[in-house]
Amino acid sequence: MRIAVRFAGYYRTLAGESALDLELAEGATVEDALAVLDERLEGRCHQVFYPDGTRHTHLDLLILVNTEIARRDAVLHEGNVLAIVPPMAGG
Repeated sequence: MRIAVRFAGYYRTLAGESALDLELAEGATVEDALAVLDERLEGRCHQVFYPDGTRHTHLDLLILVNTEIARRDAVLHEGNVLAIVPPMAGG
């Protein structure tokens, strides 16, 4: 299946592009997509995706699937848009 990936803010700089398409196996999760992205981007985002060397959620990483906040175990579907954005702060 094919999904679109969008990067915002600092993550766009790390990725070196604002968007790309990924080919994933049917039933792939957000975590699977991050692993494929990590490999495709030659580790440039590794510290963001896996800050402590394990596959735990990083508080400075917000993942959206089709504009909704998603967990790393969320199953992706053909045509989904996965966005990786910095969390927002306000005052």
